[in-house]
Amino acid sequence: MKIAIVGAGAAGMFCAANLKAGFEIEVLEQSGGVLRKVEQSGGGRCNITNAQKNVSEFIKAYPRGGKSLRKPLMRFGNSALEEWFLKKGVKFKTEGDGRVFPESDDSLTIVNCLHSEARKNGAAIRKNFSAKNFSKMPDGKYMLSSQDGNAVIADAVLFATGGCWNADLKSALERMSHKFAEPLPSLFGFKAEGLEELAGLSLRDACLKCPEFGFETSGDILFTHEGMTGPAVLKMSSLGARVFAAKGYKLDFSLSVLKNPESFDLFCKEARAKHSKKLAKNFRHPEIPQKYWEFLLEKSGISGELEWAHFSKENQKSLRSNIMSLNAKTTAKAANTREFVTSGGLELDCVDLNTMQSKFLPNVFFAGECLNIDAFTGGYNLQAAWTTSFIAASSINSLK
Repeated sequence: MKIAIVGAGAAGMFCAANLKAGFEIEVLEQSGGVLRKVEQSGGGRCNITNAQKNVSEFIKAYPRGGKSLRKPLMRFGNSALEEWFLKKGVKFKTEGDGRVFPESDDSLTIVNCLHSEARKNGAAIRKNFSAKNFSKMPDGKYMLSSQDGNAVIADAVLFATGGCWNADLKSALERMSHKFAEPLPSLFGFKAEGLEELAGLSLRDACLKCPEFGFETSGDILFTHEGMTGPAVLKMSSLGARVFAAKGYKLDFSLSVLKNPESFDLFCKEARAKHSKKLAKNFRHPEIPQKYWEFLLEKSGISGELEWAHFSKENQKSLRSNIMSLNAKTTAKAANTREFVTSGGLELDCVDLNTMQSKFLPNVFFAGECLNIDAFTGGYNLQAAWTTSFIAASSINSLK
């Protein structure tokens, strides 16, 4: 039986690594490389999954597709994934926010393991095969043809094309009743006005809000020459990926660096009483970085040369307001980002998630980012790829 896998990324190669011996397996990759995203992920260390063991909490990291992933994750989740790799000699470690990395701190550990297991199963990888058309043949088999006229005929097909569907393949599947959500960027930074002087500054455990849509995230924020990025911003971009695109990424945000405003009022009281001769710019709240403190003083119309003895209640009120809710306007999506996740793809109601098989075409399967599933950073997107491709491989293994 011939199995064609379209895409040599995480989902495609993990499927190839889990198929049983005896199949004729061909992995069709449009580029000249294999597992490139896996190699680049996690800063070259591969954040392979997240250590969160509670599935109900795990699926909260998916703005789209989380509820549908509950049963698949219970079938093959992060513990099963780590056990799979451990059997192949790959060990892991867990870092902040539950991010799981190979102990080697090298993504090639994962890449080489998947290559090795796929080869053991007899998988052949054909690079630079850009699938242009897909059709069902009279005998029930499927044909994939490339832009240069080559063709592959298979008994079963797994689509693991990643976030950007080829327009011709998409059209072919749409003619066969499949539906797609428009692919849009997710996990990106924002260009913003008036924050240029903060470039290089990082805020720890800040709170970011988008009042228009009721979104709120927390985590670190990094200011760049363009605007802002970091975990809190990336999470925000994931939550609002589709509505933000509709707004042209022109949005109003508010930023808070203190969870408890009372701590600021107590700080001001102490500053007046015990540090009255110190200048406002030189004696700051301990949880606020110096650069941001001076920026907030300026935004609040307060001279940094003002002594704390003369720091008025009005000064305190104005500064507290900006500490708890600094207003910022974004003008566009940041042009340069290291993230590469797409919101959109094949709608999940087109797929039987127990098998990852199409509801309209027998022996046609889907896995990974080509589905309308995406998540925050932290290993969640790769876990969705591992989970869906493992289930697809298990289903293909049961074919006769």
